[in-house]
Formats: sequence, structure tokens, C-alpha cells
Amino acid sequence: KGTQHVTIRNLKTERVSISVYLINSNYATITNNEFHSATFAVHILESAHVTVEHNTFTEGGIYIHYYSPDVPEINNVVSDNTVNGLPLVYLEGGGKSITGKLGQLIIVNCTNIKAVDIEIGNLATSAI
Repeated sequence: KGTQHVTIRNLKTERVSISVYLINSNYATITNNEFHSATFAVHILESAHVTVEHNTFTEGGIYIHYYSPDVPEINNVVSDNTVNGLPLVYLEGGGKSITGKLGQLIIVNCTNIKAVDIEIGNLATSAI
């Protein structure tokens, strides 16, 4: 809680509720990990400038939450992750069209999003 500039790399977890929980922790990096059977494998709460990349999620995904309705500048980078073998798509701050099969869809502080013909995996939070 409240830790800055943390890196979590090459972690493998199995059958836990939450594998990584960031609370008010900015500039964290979560990379090259395997998360298996975790309801919220990565839980990001009130944190910004977080990089989540090159991770594999099975039966779980990412949960991002901000209490304030006025979400600050977040600047997270979430790329090259899979959930149950399908791509995890993260959108922040812009408009875009999305189609296809996805492991998880996360939309943060966006307007003008168009989601058409989407299939999303069976997760506790498939679309956020």
C-alpha cells in the first residue's frame, strides 16, 4: 500500500483470490508473470502509471478500481497480455471500435467506445 516504483516479474501463482494487489502504488511494473485460477489476479486500486505487460492469465484477470468519479490522469500501460488464451484489451482515455473474441476488456476514462460482435471470456469481471 502506497509503495512507488515496484516491479513484479516472473511470478507464478495458482488458486488464490488476488495475486497482486496495488493500493495507491504508482509507477509499478507487472511483467512476465503467470496467474492461474485467481479471481482478481491483478487488482489495481487508486494507482497510476502502472505497466502490466507480457502476462498470462487463466481463470482470472485484471481488476482496476478508482473511488473518485473524477478519475485523475492515470497513464497506465497494459499490453501484450492474454486471458484464457485470448487477448486482454485495455483502453484508456480515447475512442475506439472493438470487435472479436477477447479474454477481457478494460475501459478506463473513455468516451466514444463502440463494441460490436464481442465475445468475452467467462471471468468475474470480463468487461470493466
